[in-house]
Amino acid sequence: DSVFDSILNSRGEEERKREEAVPEEESSPKRTRVDEEEEEDIDIDDSILDSISPEEIDKMLKEADKVEVPRLDMSGIKQIMLELEKLINTNQKMRLKYASEPLKFEESEYALHEQLKKCDVFSTEVRVYPTLVKLDFIGTLSYLLSHDNIVISTDVIRLLDDMTDDSTIMEDPTGESVGLIDEVIAKAIPQSLISNLERLYSDSTIHHDGVEATFHVLSHLIEIRPDVMESYWQAQLPRHLLHFLEGEDYDEVMMYASELLFSLCAYKQRVDSFAEHPEWVEQLLVVLSRWRSHDPESLDEAEI
Repeated sequence: DSVFDSILNSRGEEERKREEAVPEEESSPKRTRVDEEEEEDIDIDDSILDSISPEEIDKMLKEADKVEVPRLDMSGIKQIMLELEKLINTNQKMRLKYASEPLKFEESEYALHEQLKKCDVFSTEVRVYPTLVKLDFIGTLSYLLSHDNIVISTDVIRLLDDMTDDSTIMEDPTGESVGLIDEVIAKAIPQSLISNLERLYSDSTIHHDGVEATFHVLSHLIEIRPDVMESYWQAQLPRHLLHFLEGEDYDEVMMYASELLFSLCAYKQRVDSFAEHPEWVEQLLVVLSRWRSHDPESLDEAEI
């Protein structure tokens, strides 16, 4: 993973230098997510447009034409998925062939990481969810979730976080996108996410991001299919939640952990299940004692 991290850092540094080399007036404006756009009309100052010469406009249009926008029809989706499958197979072969030489398979790992980022486009259109289910995209993500490289695994969790957003799915007028949630549950993704938490106990940014995205996915699923909490109990999710609540300093992961623990205990009176695990009761009492021993320093701490 350290080798892979160095590649990500070096690529990031190259991109940063390229961005700095572009004059400020030629840099592209920050893109606004569709769900962040205001509904009212946008008032554009004509003086801004007048200050741009025809040559500059022509140059901007040519640059825009170079941007590759994935098609989200059946053909476009298959193309993205076929490329992903190809990179998975290549990475698997390179890892087997050069198991003791990480430098030999680092490029295939980086390519896989980049292709997963391209899959982010799927989360922008819930209308493609039935197609993704049909093509077993969730099965592919399930396989990658257990990838040896924690960066790849976290890429998958982030993608699942975006794709399972309950607010987006519940607003789908066709109601068909909820089929993706059912597929996620059917493929035992929740159990895989919970068992993967142990790999994320380390204190680093990538591990922290993985935990936060995991808690998001588990919360999204509860909002749409509350009975999924039965599988959370079976996978012993409370044990992991208590681990993250034992931290010394408040952070958002603690907040998400406390919310999930509250939901689990409120589900069908399953709070009695704590009695089956004396070590959980002891952990919970230690956590409660620490929080009761001082006044909260913020509203978020008070909520916990």
